[in-house]
Amino acid sequence: MSTKELYNKFKIKASNKNKYDAGLRDLFGCVEKNIKEHGHEPMANRNIIPNKGHVVSQDPENYPATDHLFELKAHYKIEDFKRNFVLIIEDMEVGYEGYVRHCIPNVKKLITQFRESKLPIVWTNWSRRHDDGHYNAVDRYYGPQAVTEGTNPCYIAGEDGIDTVAELAPQTQDEYSCSIDSLHLSKFADLDDDGREILFPMLEAWGVNTIVLCGAWTDDCLLTTIFDAVDKYGYDLILVRDGVATATVWGDPILEALMASTCCDMTCEGIVKHLKEHPDLVEAPKAPLNGNVYKTKTNYREDRMQKEIDALKERIKELEAK
Repeated sequence: MSTKELYNKFKIKASNKNKYDAGLRDLFGCVEKNIKEHGHEPMANRNIIPNKGHVVSQDPENYPATDHLFELKAHYKIEDFKRNFVLIIEDMEVGYEGYVRHCIPNVKKLITQFRESKLPIVWTNWSRRHDDGHYNAVDRYYGPQAVTEGTNPCYIAGEDGIDTVAELAPQTQDEYSCSIDSLHLSKFADLDDDGREILFPMLEAWGVNTIVLCGAWTDDCLLTTIFDAVDKYGYDLILVRDGVATATVWGDPILEALMASTCCDMTCEGIVKHLKEHPDLVEAPKAPLNGNVYKTKTNYREDRMQKEIDALKERIKELEAK
């Protein structure tokens, strides 16, 4: 059997046969049409530059480095479509206040505008404690030291450390129901007590197709959430350049890498201006602005775990009724 025959016979093919893969969907129904109309054109959002030491080979004679590299930016713009927005604010919390305070004014402007436009806002706060027992590879990376003095970045210290800073905090019961105490870097990874996803079904209930993202840390929670949002769930992602923060020296390089790989680059002022001046390009949410909408079933993909949970609950009801 040839190498090609082996490959074709035994390889595992990723599939979207049953349409359960949320990342393989065109939320705006435009990609196929645009490829047909513009596929012959040069890329307007790609700049080809010479490789002047950016990538270096250790064996240039046998394995030479490329002679060119790409500079990329998002092809789409906020005004290209009528959009269904959500504002997600990550980890703007008391425990990190010293590192995030400089961007509070811009995030506050976004919150104010989203409230005025009656658009959904989700607050997520890193809530890991050193004694919570939810240990994983993140704990092993950061290590066990500096816990007593409260300076190990893996863990939040202080009774109110996981609370959103006062200037940005939820104000109503509905807003608090849209606040998630998170255990994961990617906010799409958090589950409730029944093993149900929280963020994805919440966004699905509202009909979201575009995430406006701000908060912290650029090189941790924002980074992982962004890749899940774009690749695993198929959302357009607008990253607020002047509304992000981190506690490390890698914030700016990571920010530029994200703008050059997955995100639409915008400022707080630009987003607020768009929402104010183009209400005709803003779609109303399809469900109440209450976090409990995450319990609404989505027919987009099969949730085997939820099916089992629902079946068990029904069986318990039947037994209790006897």
